[in-house]
Amino acid sequence: MIDGAESVTVALSGGADSVTLLSVLLGLKQELGINVSAAHLNHCLRGEESDRDEQFVRELCNRLDVPLVCERADVKGFAERESLSIELAARKIRYEFLERVSDGVIATAHTANDNIETVLHNMVRGSGLKGICGIPPKRGRFIRPLIEVTREEIEQYCERNGLGYCIDSTNKNTVYTRNFIRHSVVPNLVEVNSNAIKNVSQMSKILRDDADYLNKTAANVLETVRNEEGLDVEGLKALHPAVVSRCVALFYEQQVGKVPECTHVSSVLELLETNGKQSVQNDFFAVVGNGLLRFIPPVTHEKLPEVSVESLPFCYRDVKIYTDTAENFRKLAKFNSLLLNNAVDYDKICGILNMRGRMPGDAIRLPYRNCTKSLKKLFNESKTDEALRDSLAVASDENGIVWLQDFGVDSRVAIDDNTNTVLVFDISGSKIEGDNNE
Repeated sequence: MIDGAESVTVALSGGADSVTLLSVLLGLKQELGINVSAAHLNHCLRGEESDRDEQFVRELCNRLDVPLVCERADVKGFAERESLSIELAARKIRYEFLERVSDGVIATAHTANDNIETVLHNMVRGSGLKGICGIPPKRGRFIRPLIEVTREEIEQYCERNGLGYCIDSTNKNTVYTRNFIRHSVVPNLVEVNSNAIKNVSQMSKILRDDADYLNKTAANVLETVRNEEGLDVEGLKALHPAVVSRCVALFYEQQVGKVPECTHVSSVLELLETNGKQSVQNDFFAVVGNGLLRFIPPVTHEKLPEVSVESLPFCYRDVKIYTDTAENFRKLAKFNSLLLNNAVDYDKICGILNMRGRMPGDAIRLPYRNCTKSLKKLFNESKTDEALRDSLAVASDENGIVWLQDFGVDSRVAIDDNTNTVLVFDISGSKIEGDNNE
């Protein structure tokens, strides 16, 4: 676990588990070639009892000549400000504190009992394999040397070695789920099998190896079904279900920026069969359509500014607007047919040309369609991402839309045999070679 580190910081609460951990590491420091220090965070949640624990830890480290960093934190205030539970707020502050004050590895006193409680808690919450793998012996800088030792063995160690320790009175309150599992569920399991706690530790160890293999397999397979736009749905469906769920979870985390819960992964897996859209974390949407799985970021609703085109050439964000002769334009269009979707008859524009984003009531009649459609309906039919709709540029005159980025021009201003001057909307951001009017 130490893996060559020169120093180990013990997260010292003052309870039997952490006192045992400190004692064991001090006994091994010569053999391991390490410096041992301690860190204590007073959560200020239990009044005099919290202060008692802090004083005990100070006296213990002073007696053992162990360097100690001790701080206090307003966990309750932090929980209220961040809208977190007390337990989650305490854990967040505690781990940040430990990482900040340690320059080596950090040893926490999680035991086999903590592991079985975690496994059972995750099981009743409907967790997948990751949840029932339990507490890992090592994660990053954090190590858990006592993870296969039972609480009974720890109490026996303290008694044999004359070690005093503090007792947290809140641990007896079975209102908390973990305490209920500790006092009401685990003892019954031990009655069924006296080795239950050790057996669950062994199970967790086996499952961690299985999970590690499946996760590595999924990471490799993910690249075979990924393209620039998303994940290939048919490619995903051809995989084993255990790999599919992990590919989805990994892609989810990469795109959304949060580790998904089982419910999120399940909802996305259902979309693979039905197509459609499902809201997920961080205001993202999981979208399955046209054979692809994508995660769409939240719509910002930021409108493009409205600007009048007073002279040409003119630049509007990534769109360059300029005129060309019909003769020259037709030559260019022979080599680039996409130009026809981005050019209008300049003389058919009525009044001042404006560049802007979409507005309520906007509609366009595309030359290759036989009807006028609202932009909303057009976007829905074409499955244009919600996040992109407000970023598409619109050109309009006194009679309505002239041109819509990515879709084309309105039929009333389309180029015909009588066109003399062409107005080009160049979305490449640079002027097309051959234009001689600039």
